[in-house]
Amino acid sequence: MKFFYQNIFSCLYKIAFIAFFIFNNFASFSQTDSSMAHFAFRNEDKYEIRVDDKKVYTTNQFNLSNGKHTIEIWNAGFEVIHDTIIVVKEATNLFRYEFTISPDYFNYKKELQNFKLHKIDYIIAPSILTFSTVFTTIFYYAKGRKQYNNLVLLKENFYTSSDPYLLSAFDDDFKLMDKEYTKTRRFYYGFLGASVLSSTWAFFGIRGYKLKFKRPTNTYFESPFTKKNYALTFDLSPSGFQLTLDL
Repeated sequence: MKFFYQNIFSCLYKIAFIAFFIFNNFASFSQTDSSMAHFAFRNEDKYEIRVDDKKVYTTNQFNLSNGKHTIEIWNAGFEVIHDTIIVVKEATNLFRYEFTISPDYFNYKKELQNFKLHKIDYIIAPSILTFSTVFTTIFYYAKGRKQYNNLVLLKENFYTSSDPYLLSAFDDDFKLMDKEYTKTRRFYYGFLGASVLSSTWAFFGIRGYKLKFKRPTNTYFESPFTKKNYALTFDLSPSGFQLTLDL
């Protein structure tokens, strides 16, 4: 039994030694053939760096094999930068860039401004008019109801009261209140018609706006070379392990 455990221990020891040997040589190989590259430029955390027309990175520092590489940097809202760099062993490998604002971004802003201006003509203006006329219609309706109730109350007091002053002033008061009530009714029906017209204008304005105008595509946040490949990569560098999942 003792001999059996000794054999198991010996096998585990050999496996660990072989694994350590492979790891040590692989790490030495990585240290020799790759170096950390740093890319410095102003950004808003919306950028991508493509290396050798293949690998796409979303961070501004990563390992590259020593030697020459072609670099493409997309920074949201700016023109894509194309460059050739040389990564040198045990060097800083710091690459600085300045970006020029993309004409596409200016076009997008102009189209977006026109889109919003048309929105004022087709939606906002008729909607404000509709709200105003509906609110005014409700106001005159409530005012008319109150005036009508006052007329009814005045009539009831006339038939039930024995006050001579009230009886003598009834005709004048009734005519004055009836005149104000008639005026309110006219305003009410006028604004009611205006509410119907403005509501119709707003309805067809919104419908026409949606059919005629489309919100411009936001090219400001669209990368020209991102591809979804769901790739899992493993990098071993002097600073440690790095697992990268590209979605």
